[in-house]
Amino acid sequence: GIGQGFCTVTPLQLVNATAILANGGTRFKLSLVDAIKKGEQIIQLEPRLANEQVAFSQKNWLAVMKAMRGVVKEGTAARAFAGANFTSAGKTGTAQLVSVGQDEEYEADNISEGNRDNAMYMGFAPFEKPTIAIVVVMENKGHGGAQAAPIARKVMESWFDFNAPTKVVTNE
Repeated sequence: GIGQGFCTVTPLQLVNATAILANGGTRFKLSLVDAIKKGEQIIQLEPRLANEQVAFSQKNWLAVMKAMRGVVKEGTAARAFAGANFTSAGKTGTAQLVSVGQDEEYEADNISEGNRDNAMYMGFAPFEKPTIAIVVVMENKGHGGAQAAPIARKVMESWFDFNAPTKVVTNE
């Protein structure tokens, strides 16, 4: 899990929370299946509502949305998302696996690879009307903005490329 002490979550729980934020409190039932192929027939599965709305104040929700958008525009994920052809919002994270002394500085080169910080990024896109939520966790890779956010951008770009409307070309 991800977290500290008694507060831990799985990446799936974290991406669900990210999607709830992106959807303004609407929660969908989690599913890892998009479609089922039965012979030649493909049955597309639609997202199902969980019949519950997560309650939070509009003021607080807007503050979180503004902050997450800021992370991508001018914050720790700005470099990773610079020049993207879609809008997004997110939060980078760096999870310490070991503590350093109060008067010591964290230096990755002095820590065994298996104990180095985990890089994380959670986000969604497009900002205005989200269709994808993502969490990237990279064990022992350092800072989320430098390591996990670029991977998230590539996944989002692939998502938008795959789901782009098909253009029909005619000879008219």
